[in-house]
Amino acid sequence: MKIIDKKSKLFGLINVIDFFVLMIIAVIALFIFIKFVPSNNTQIDSQVYQQMRYTIKIEEVSKFTIDGAHKGDAVYDYETGSDIGVIIDVYDESHMEYVIDNDNNAVAIESVDKRDLFVVIEADFVETDRAYMVENTILAVGRKVLVYNKYLFVEGIIYSWDSEFND
Repeated sequence: MKIIDKKSKLFGLINVIDFFVLMIIAVIALFIFIKFVPSNNTQIDSQVYQQMRYTIKIEEVSKFTIDGAHKGDAVYDYETGSDIGVIIDVYDESHMEYVIDNDNNAVAIESVDKRDLFVVIEADFVETDRAYMVENTILAVGRKVLVYNKYLFVEGIIYSWDSEFND
C-alpha cells in the first residue's frame, strides 16, 4: 500500500490537500487555546495566604449608596472580576467641601447631602516580591478600585490596610 495513491489520497483515506487544511486548523486551534485559556498561577498557589483587613474610602456618596453596603456581603474587583473579600464593617463621615470665602481663603464646610463611605473588607492575601495580592488584584494604599456586588458599584481608594489584627 502506497502512502499517496493515484487519486492523491493519503493511505487511501483522505485527500492530501484536505489533510494539510486539517493540520493548519489544528495548529490554529492549539495556538488559540494556549493564548487565551488562562493557566493556573503556580507561584501564587504555592504562597501562604494570610488574613488582611483593608478599608476603601468612597467619597461623595448618597444615603442610598451607604444603605447598599451590607456587612457580610462579598465584594468583587470590576477590572479583574476577582473576589476581593467580605465586608466586615461600614461607616460614614461627613463629606467636607472647600469653598472660597469673601477674603479669598479656602474654608471647609460639611456637605449637606453627601457623605464619605468607608468599607472595611476582610480577605486572604498573598505577599509576593512585588505586591500584596488578593486574588488577581493588587492592594496598595492610594490605589483606585472599582468595587461591586449585588447592591453596590462604586469607585474608591484603598485608604488603609492591616495584616496584623487581633479579633
